Order: sequence, then structure tokens, then C-alpha cells
Amino acid sequence: MATTTAFIRTSKKSKEVNVRFRLRDGRALQLFHTSEFVINSELWDDKKQSIKSKVLYNEVKRTEFNNSVNERKILITDIYSKNIGREDLTSEWLDTEIDKRLHPEKYGIKEKQQTFFDAFDDFLVRGKQSDVRKKNYRVIIRALKRFELYKTITGLKTYELKLDCII
Repeated sequence: MATTTAFIRTSKKSKEVNVRFRLRDGRALQLFHTSEFVINSELWDDKKQSIKSKVLYNEVKRTEFNNSVNERKILITDIYSKNIGREDLTSEWLDTEIDKRLHPEKYGIKEKQQTFFDAFDDFLVRGKQSDVRKKNYRVIIRALKRFELYKTITGLKTYELKLDCII
């Protein structure tokens, strides 16, 4: 089982340092990532992997910082879990994958936009309607899908109903 830990490295006390992360999976794999999170070395608690609780520090900033560290640990674990078994896992690869997740616009990755029918299905799942009303909505969905197909066949190569342009 893979574990991710946050730590700092410094040789001088009261120095601003970046929080680093280590991903371990047994003895065979160890990946490192240096984050952009900066903290004074005297404020860091190694055991809790966060800002010390007894130190005077702005509570809002402390919570933000600790949440950021925890979110990065979750992100690293998620990236690794989707790539278990690959032979080419390196720290540089991990840095690139994290950067792709945090800044997809740099790599030309577009997030999938929710389609009209995805939103409609989401509405049916989350909404509190009776079963009869849900069946009635599904009739409307099928009619709209047929309309989309009709528009595609009669001339427009790709016609798609979109949430932002339905009038």
C-alpha cells in the first residue's frame, strides 16, 4: 500500500523552506515532490505533517495551509493509484503529472464540459421527484435526443444541445 508523507528539509532553524512530499510503495518505490508551499521551519510539526498547534499563527491561514498540504497528499496518492504497475515512474514524472492536474491549460488539456443530457440526468438523480414525474422527464429527454438526431441528418453535420445556448 502506498503512503504519502509531507516533510521539510533544512539545515538552519527559522528559515523559510518548501514543503516536500514523499510517496512510498514498499521498498521498491520512492518518489519525491517539492511543492510551492513555503513555511518557516520552526512552525512545522513533523509528526502531524502540519503547522504546530501550539504556535501563534493566524487560524484562517493555518487551516488553509494544512488543507493545502492534505489536498496535495491526496492528489499524489490519486495520481499514483491510477498508474500502479508502470515501470517508468520517476519523481520528474510525478512533478509533471501534478502540474498537469493543477494547470491543465498549460498542456492544452480541456476539462470535459457537462452536456445538456448529463445535466438532465443529474437533475433526475438528485431531484426529489416522484417516479411518475421522472418517467415524464425521460420522455422529454428522448424527444430532445430525436430532435438532435433529426438536425444532424437534415443538414448540420454535428448538432448538439448545449446548456449555455438553449433558448
